[in-house]
Amino acid sequence: MMTFTLSDKQEKQWIEFQKKHADCCMKKTGRRLASPSGGGFSITFHPNGLGDGVSIKCHFCGETENITDYDTW
Repeated sequence: MMTFTLSDKQEKQWIEFQKKHADCCMKKTGRRLASPSGGGFSITFHPNGLGDGVSIKCHFCGETENITDYDTW
């Protein structure tokens, strides 16, 4: 089994991204969260020969952000 984790730096970026996009859900659905599990966001890991690329996405507005921690490569 393969396990992916976020570095502390990436975790902070993830939390800031969620805060920044909290209103996207409100604008689209009229509610703060689309689901109890926070299903409006996703984290995608892109394994390669150097390390893992990481991107995050808001499913309401479609914005993505690369939060790859190149310091870990």
